[in-house]
Amino acid sequence: MSNDWRYFKFSIIQLKSRCAKFAESVYELSPDPVLLIGAKPKKRDTCAINSRPTIVGGELASAREFPHMALIGYGDYPIKWRCAGSLISDRWVISAAHCTVTPDNLVAKYVLLGDLNVTSKIDDLKQMANPKIYQIVGHRNHPGYKKPLGDSGGPLQQALQTPYCMYTLIGLTSVGNKCAAGAPGVYTRIRPYLSWIESTASF
Repeated sequence: MSNDWRYFKFSIIQLKSRCAKFAESVYELSPDPVLLIGAKPKKRDTCAINSRPTIVGGELASAREFPHMALIGYGDYPIKWRCAGSLISDRWVISAAHCTVTPDNLVAKYVLLGDLNVTSKIDDLKQMANPKIYQIVGHRNHPGYKKPLGDSGGPLQQALQTPYCMYTLIGLTSVGNKCAAGAPGVYTRIRPYLSWIESTASF
């Protein structure tokens, strides 16, 4: 067995362990509806994953269906949401490297998490989503980054059976428009970069 394979196997075990830990975040504590003395809060399942397998001809997302998906913002007042990304830990969002700076030289400054529809407040009013904006404090681009055309960064992902309510990130959108819009999309496969991601991002 090669050292590379041993490292890859060890990395997978570590990642599965982290996913299991993050899977616990889909549960919220809520008061026991039965008002008894000494009653303890109950765990409420907030997972909203829908098992729809297709990405072409799909449906609108539900609130909390993709809580890890992020929008990356540029400028101020109003913030321009031009790229996407995925939350991979409590501190790190992964995206395409060209999303660090736009073609018109705007630097990525903000991350929006938990919003179902950035142009509407309906999901917020129903308390189904809990959008929050975070300020980006640093960027890390892979040394082999080559600048493509287009904006992107969103995930190519698959829902998992275990850990519960988690996704596996297969790739990042590098170049592409709408799915099945007449031109192929180009994705960067995540697996070859796992060791760099782990060494760069502190989980």
